[in-house]
Amino acid sequence: MQLRRLFFPMAALLLVIAVLLGGCGVNPPAQAGPGQASDILPTPPPMPTSQPQPPTPTPPAAPAAGANALGAPTLLSANFSSAADLSNWTVVDAFDALSSPSSWKIGGGRLEQAGDADGAPGQYPTALITGKPDWQDYQVSVSAYNTGNDEIGLVFRAGKAGYYVFRMLPDVSGSPHYNLSRFDASKVNLSTIAQAQGPGFTTGRWYRLSVKVQGDQIQALVDGKTVLEARDATLARGGVGVFGYAQSQLTFDNLLVQTLGGN
Repeated sequence: MQLRRLFFPMAALLLVIAVLLGGCGVNPPAQAGPGQASDILPTPPPMPTSQPQPPTPTPPAAPAAGANALGAPTLLSANFSSAADLSNWTVVDAFDALSSPSSWKIGGGRLEQAGDADGAPGQYPTALITGKPDWQDYQVSVSAYNTGNDEIGLVFRAGKAGYYVFRMLPDVSGSPHYNLSRFDASKVNLSTIAQAQGPGFTTGRWYRLSVKVQGDQIQALVDGKTVLEARDATLARGGVGVFGYAQSQLTFDNLLVQTLGGN
């Protein structure tokens, strides 16, 4: 009797072990083998793509140079028509570590700054200059359009020693928005002569920049309104030009130079 009682618990234990082993077989029919489809991870969702950027709007027509209100001879008038070229213009970059000058071009009947020598945006000032080295007292004006937040400028009395430049800063800048500077060609730097506060430029709008220079007296105007006056006798004569950063964001049109006497 004792042997029979012992046999039944042992038999039950063996039955339980058999059932457990049957459920954990080495290759149970329901278990997928290596390399089967169930081993492959699900395909990840596609990466998000950036939305296409709209093209930069084409600037509208620039303001005209206006009538010859001074009643004086015109030294230079340039509207950058399709027949115009830049063979009489010189690039002067305010940065001495460049292997080649920045790029300027005529496109759509306007003068455009086109980046550095490779056409890429450059973080340095650049000027494009023309005219005669003996020009002395005159008024120069140009229409300027900027799609970025860098400066726009008008160059005058430019020569081998350097040039003056009237610079207009963006309205979002906290600095004085009107700046008269002198570029020293030997030191390759800009030094401020005078500053004035007032409305800066906003992107996507034409401005008419003008400078009257007679002797050591300098008067800068925006859209016909005087915004800055100063005196400086360092540079007595020279050509004219346009100024800004080599960011491919500047457009100029309708450059006009008229005498004030003494030329």
